[in-house]
Amino acid sequence: MTIKPYKFPKKKKSRPFETVDRLTRAVDERPLTGFVADIEASPEEERFARALRENNIGFSFQYEIPVLTSLPGEEKVVDFVIGIRRQPVEVYGRIGHETNSDKSRDRIREIMINEEMRIKGIPLLKVVWYYELEDQDQANAVVGERFA
Repeated sequence: MTIKPYKFPKKKKSRPFETVDRLTRAVDERPLTGFVADIEASPEEERFARALRENNIGFSFQYEIPVLTSLPGEEKVVDFVIGIRRQPVEVYGRIGHETNSDKSRDRIREIMINEEMRIKGIPLLKVVWYYELEDQDQANAVVGERFA
């Protein structure tokens, strides 16, 4: 009886590692400060304000709207009032505007503000969502298309 010598298994040749070309998000050249006009602001609000400045559109930030009533805990403040026409704009962030109850509260608030705007002859409230302001290029495009 002859015993055959043991042969070690050969390693399989692995294919060379292939990288996947992925799109990378452009990084803003200027870091966000967290403020607009010395008032704390969300990243989306700050990008929107920068886009307004780049398009030479004047604005007021955290503008108080004189409405007769407001929801409990809601100040009568709109994020932006822009341009000569005094267009009120709300920037809705990721937090506080997602659930059905948040959306219902926002809708009631919008109705109350729009009623006051209609009486005073001011344009109705416009809303810009967080996903439209993910980077500065998007913010510039939104302002250029809707408000310039």
